[in-house]
Amino acid sequence: TGGAGNPHAKGGAKSHHNADNPKLDIAVPSGMSSFEFAQKLKNTGYFSHILNEGDHIDVQIAENAYRKFETVA
Repeated sequence: TGGAGNPHAKGGAKSHHNADNPKLDIAVPSGMSSFEFAQKLKNTGYFSHILNEGDHIDVQIAENAYRKFETVA
């Protein structure tokens, strides 16, 4: 992920290396297309970043999704 030339090597809030809210790679479930899975993730409203990379979906949890759970704890 951090290697030279890797698109995930960028820094900042959108980085896989963001300690507070890293981007995550989620495998596409068997029997579902990557397009269908990306759309299902988008429909939840829990993600600020969703990128279909074919064999997996790159996501980042939306900041407002965390607020929902702050009151639960």
